[in-house]
Amino acid sequence: GKFIGHIDIDMEVSAEYISALLSELEKGSDVALVRRKVKFSGISKFLIRDAAGMLHRTVVQVLLDIPKTDVQSGCKFFRREVLLFLLEKTGSPGWFFDVELITHAHHSGFSIKQLPGYYIRSKKKKSTVNLFSDGLEQLKNLVKFAKKTRKEKSPSRASGSGGGG
Repeated sequence: GKFIGHIDIDMEVSAEYISALLSELEKGSDVALVRRKVKFSGISKFLIRDAAGMLHRTVVQVLLDIPKTDVQSGCKFFRREVLLFLLEKTGSPGWFFDVELITHAHHSGFSIKQLPGYYIRSKKKKSTVNLFSDGLEQLKNLVKFAKKTRKEKSPSRASGSGGGG
């Protein structure tokens, strides 16, 4: 197909947003994603995780020199050719690939449309993320990737053929 995307299996971002994202791609965006708006449930285990997520998004923005973007949104769609281009530039085998995809998209000049959408935590879900050890690993990856992206200049951006801003 023309578009490729994914939605996290935990469905904390509803599939109801898919048609709106595809519509944005039809209108000409290269990437469309749900920028999560968290519904705070008052459950303390989620408050800590949600605060950590907000901190992560800020650190990503500063270290990677990208606009405020929900790089790890669980609902993203791409123009097929854009995703194939970005995957060639992405090297992380783990969940850091989301950060790489969106950063490369931005630095390559692709247009990224973010639609607000609620991210609803399930009380039944047990997270596999350890905020301390996974957070440190993510920070290490961010610093390493930030250094790498500062040294590289995107060939498509330099030549002006980055794919439609």
